[in-house]
Amino acid sequence: MWRTAGTRGAILCFHGLDVDTAPSCSSIHVPLPLLEAAIAAVRGLGTIVPLREIVTRHLAGRGTAGLVALTADDAYASLLAAEPFLRRSGVPLAVFVVSDALITGRTFWWDRIDDVFPLASAERWQRFEEECGLPEAYRRGQPANEGPVRPLRQWLLAEHAGRWPDALEEPLGRLEGELGSRTAQRSMTESELAGFVARTGTQIGVHTASHAVLPLLQDHELVREIAQCHEELRSRFSDVLPYLAVPFGLFDARALRLAAEAGMTVSLTLAGAPLGRYFVADLGVPRFCVVREHTPRILAFKVSGVVALLSRIRGPRVTRYPPLPSPTT
Repeated sequence: MWRTAGTRGAILCFHGLDVDTAPSCSSIHVPLPLLEAAIAAVRGLGTIVPLREIVTRHLAGRGTAGLVALTADDAYASLLAAEPFLRRSGVPLAVFVVSDALITGRTFWWDRIDDVFPLASAERWQRFEEECGLPEAYRRGQPANEGPVRPLRQWLLAEHAGRWPDALEEPLGRLEGELGSRTAQRSMTESELAGFVARTGTQIGVHTASHAVLPLLQDHELVREIAQCHEELRSRFSDVLPYLAVPFGLFDARALRLAAEAGMTVSLTLAGAPLGRYFVADLGVPRFCVVREHTPRILAFKVSGVVALLSRIRGPRVTRYPPLPSPTT
């Protein structure tokens, strides 16, 4: 069915891999066999092309039917495990880099809390939240299907613009020490990324300097987040795409406008939709975020023209600007 339906054009977003050298409890890190199976399923719908090709066609109003591009956010070191497959299969990939993380190959706060949470008792986790200063309001009214980590995550997004406060390092480090666990997921270093790019032909794009929630920043800070990352990447790598992958998928019209002023040709979101017939600047370019719960069959359905057809039948349901973080949304 999916092969018959094809795709109107789609961009997939992966993150890291759940592999022996970097196991993860987070759904954003998929096992390598699932990555390979997902790519095989997508190839049944169309042709996998470099990101630059599909974006250029989309911005020019040219058709993208039957084309799919693959991206990976945060430049995770666990992607190195996919190198033999990428080289063997010739699959083009674009990796979006957080420039501050690239310096030391540091870990990201969401991986640290996702990997330590399952090891903590309910009482110990609540004590950790209290040590962090999580307001009680963030514990109430959360969607049950979002899981128990959501209150802390939402607070970090809303009150700290998605940046891990230095003051929380001590309580998190103490929790990790007590439970004997610290995530193995981390960003590649500059040398690791350079080698990966040289060996696989991977393209590089902008994912900001610190992975902050852009709509919650003042204009000058937002522009600096993007421009600084772009400048640092260009000083280190010969071919950097002037494309922004929006951190956390959170954006508004102002953020996309300022991204363009900072030199970005386009901003990629996580709207979870195929490419539209026409590019709409204040919506950016949508991508599908691939998680481990997505079987190849589910992914093929999402990317296929069936979804686009159902959307046209049901009528437009696009959320122009996704809800920004708050206690309950």
